[in-house]
Amino acid sequence: MIVLELGSGACPTMREDARVLHLDRVEGPHVELVADLNHGIPLPSNTVDEVIAIDVLEHLQDVVAAMDEIHRVLVPNGLAVIQVPLAGTYNHITDPTHVRGFGMDSFDFFDDAKPLGRHNGRLYTARRWTIERKEQVGLNVKAWMRAIKPGESSATWWAT
Repeated sequence: MIVLELGSGACPTMREDARVLHLDRVEGPHVELVADLNHGIPLPSNTVDEVIAIDVLEHLQDVVAAMDEIHRVLVPNGLAVIQVPLAGTYNHITDPTHVRGFGMDSFDFFDDAKPLGRHNGRLYTARRWTIERKEQVGLNVKAWMRAIKPGESSATWWAT
């Protein structure tokens, strides 16, 4: 299993059940990939089983483009675990590098089973998701989402 952690920084996720690739904007002791997510993820399509993005998306200029990139690198039915600050909370407004906050239903935009996704989401992106779970965690929204990729198969490229 390959896991990609975005914005891993000084506190990277380490797992015994998976190979974790750590991506951040700056080099660090556990950072294997250095990249600015505003310019995409430097990996081939359909190569990771899970993406972890904890406290990352609120720093990016284009969340829809970032979600498209996460979707692109995930294998079909791959899992994204995302946490972002609730709009208007201390977590959102205190950090001057935050571009935006999110509502509890912000990720519904990407899921056609939700009214927001059916009516608005496809106007901006064809990449679709299924939200498995979402909850408020302190002053944050956390979502577990699966990438819907009809007709695509996964590719193995990274040694496990």
